[in-house]
Amino acid sequence: MLRALFPLVLLPAALNAQTLVDIRLRHTSPTETHVVLVPQNDHHGVFSSVAFTLRWPADGSVEILTVQADPGCGATVSPSGEAHEEESLFHQVFAGFGFTTLDEIGAPWSAGEEVVVLTISHTGAGSLELVNDDWSAAHNGDYYLSMNGADRTGEVLEALATALPEGEEMADAHVIVFPNPTDGSLTVTLPAAAGPALVEVMDGTGRVVLAPVMVAVSGIMDLRDLPPGCYVLRCQGQGWACEQRLTKQ
Repeated sequence: MLRALFPLVLLPAALNAQTLVDIRLRHTSPTETHVVLVPQNDHHGVFSSVAFTLRWPADGSVEILTVQADPGCGATVSPSGEAHEEESLFHQVFAGFGFTTLDEIGAPWSAGEEVVVLTISHTGAGSLELVNDDWSAAHNGDYYLSMNGADRTGEVLEALATALPEGEEMADAHVIVFPNPTDGSLTVTLPAAAGPALVEVMDGTGRVVLAPVMVAVSGIMDLRDLPPGCYVLRCQGQGWACEQRLTKQ
């Protein structure tokens, strides 16, 4: 019997690793919000495609003025069709495609560093949300990302960008959560312009699993009684709110 001999090919570890990419909204001013990607690993190849959906109230509390793609991210992202109004909400699907490696355009991604894909100018104090909901699922608008043609969809980390009252600066105004991951003690520090906020921890179903805490500027939360896993920390202040992914070890 003749047997064909096939050489053993060992792929580099980087090719075997699951290079997932998370997504979040980042409020940069009362009238500007960024959609940013957060790669969990370095990436030098092709940012093949991305899709996501933004949602905002149809009552006029938010008005989208301009949408500007960042070509330096490696893909051209733009609205896919018109915004759809249903049950007092607007939904807008965005999609983008890339064909050149990030190394070729001189913009490789580094693990943990945010990559801006879209800048949205808007007015109003209503909420702008990044959603995977029933509407987005029915219209192929759930968050999806591929790199080198392979699915590398991560998680939606910070889905809500609610404007502070007009005139309050948001530069560097991000809630700081440390350490994350945590084994029990968690320090939450609010931006100076934010004012007091109610801080609560929710599980993956949206159920509040820790008694809400009112934080003026900085506060410590005790998570020792929570089982290990992924949670969402939500901060709700006067005219603003934000959510961040939290990991309990």
